[in-house]
Amino acid sequence: MNVALRGIVVAVLMAAAVSAAGRGNPEAQDPWEAHKQEPRFADVDWNAMDYPLRGQNPALGKALYARYCQMCHGEKGEGDGELADFLVPRPRNFKSGLFKGRSTHPDMPPAKMDIVRSIQHGIPLSAMLSYSFLDTADTTEIVEHVTRLSIREIQVGAEKFTISPFAVDRLKADPANPVYGKPLKSGNFHRALGMPFPTPLTISRGKALFEKYGCTVCHGEKGDGRGPQAADLVNSVDDRRSLVPDFTQGIYSGGPNTRHLYLRISAGVPGTPMAAFGNYVKMGDEFGYAVSPEDRWTLAHYVIALSQRKEPLPLPHSEKMIVTKVPVLPNGPASPVWQQIKQLPPPPKETHGWLETQPFYVLPLYFQQLRRDLKRPYFASAQVSAVHDGASISFLVEWEDRNQNPDDMMEIQFPANPDMTPGFALHGLPNEPVQLWRWTPNGTMEVDASGPFKETAQAKSDVVAKAIRAGGWCRVQWTRSLAPPGDVAISAGREIPFLLLMRDGDDGWTDDRVASEDDEDPKGNGPGTGKIDDRYKDLPRHLTTWHKMELK
Repeated sequence: MNVALRGIVVAVLMAAAVSAAGRGNPEAQDPWEAHKQEPRFADVDWNAMDYPLRGQNPALGKALYARYCQMCHGEKGEGDGELADFLVPRPRNFKSGLFKGRSTHPDMPPAKMDIVRSIQHGIPLSAMLSYSFLDTADTTEIVEHVTRLSIREIQVGAEKFTISPFAVDRLKADPANPVYGKPLKSGNFHRALGMPFPTPLTISRGKALFEKYGCTVCHGEKGDGRGPQAADLVNSVDDRRSLVPDFTQGIYSGGPNTRHLYLRISAGVPGTPMAAFGNYVKMGDEFGYAVSPEDRWTLAHYVIALSQRKEPLPLPHSEKMIVTKVPVLPNGPASPVWQQIKQLPPPPKETHGWLETQPFYVLPLYFQQLRRDLKRPYFASAQVSAVHDGASISFLVEWEDRNQNPDDMMEIQFPANPDMTPGFALHGLPNEPVQLWRWTPNGTMEVDASGPFKETAQAKSDVVAKAIRAGGWCRVQWTRSLAPPGDVAISAGREIPFLLLMRDGDDGWTDDRVASEDDEDPKGNGPGTGKIDDRYKDLPRHLTTWHKMELK
């Protein structure tokens, strides 16, 4: 666990202590009391501490949701935002009551911490970015708003019922008092069963179990997501094609380590064909778990072992880059100045209250795909660094790109008001404009944007860029004055938000597998053509979360 992630965990634990001390209501009714003796819930950790905070401001939660979530998930949370048709997989429809990354038993709602984790770290292999730059209070308000959006009405005969995934009795919902599930015991390091360590024997046994339980049918014999039934899988939430991950790439939508894989195997991935192996089922005259906890751990170890990545890929997270001062700016991507920056010892750690973080001189980048293209490996290898001389600043962005393509594009994005908490990541919003430094093989330009489809190129760009392509990598250096008239000012002593967006010209705009996602027109106009709306064609396909930089 990196320092930033550890800091978040510490913050949650301390918040829990504060919350517990202030509750003062030890006799509050336990909504799960009647369920605790049921055998099917034997592996649930009833004493586990969940995220303790509760939102106090519904209006703020709605406003934050509109700022960060609505463009994809839609105003009512139905997965029909303005960008929804562009994204593969599509944004989750909260009205379905199904949440993907869960730590709980399949018959329970997600834990509150599960939703917090999705906001903090995003969901790899999707357009759901990390929003770890948000403070605890704002994250809590968004969680509460999402639970309110998940409530819906159904009609049974002549009666109407309000149902919610956060109600013990699913036909009764109280939006002010959602009921969150409890995590599995063996999904917690400090609880019973623990987390066994992998050995050559467990890996070998895991391979046999992978075949025994039919995992190869979807995931393929090599775990590359190309099993014999992979092309025919459909999601239950939207009747669209279900995309099977390629485990050899070492990127997992539910999290990067064995514990996360164990939880996905146990609880399944609701709304997709990935079944829950931790279900309690009838076996002859008795009941038992579909797959024992021991076998689930063994399967998880084997799946992790399928990765061909040299080292684990961490969860996405907002980080800080230190921009050091140099006597003379580098004259291009091959300048020895950049090598000197890479050889610097790590910057000093920073302490914010109880939270300790590690800044970077060379910031590793985690790009997430807005549209999955299964004909090419997932894009993940990239880094950014920057230096200044007191008058101008230079950025160096390096990313793996094996083929030159005239449609390649890389952008650095800043909020037009860098003193604000950053807003929507993909080209801003009407009331939160952004500025983009855009590089393509055909030239460089500065763009003012107030939304994914609302951008204006500046008549004259103050940004100069130089690029080198060699060894399967593209390296681009941008240079600009720190404070040119009318542009976003970059000054020392401030933490300035920035992110990067990329379009790889080799990405397939449509292909056989992805095109079937559009076989059914989501607007109800009949069968689609497998083509994507042209208004999306110039958008980036990969982007990072918001990071921040500080000039020294």
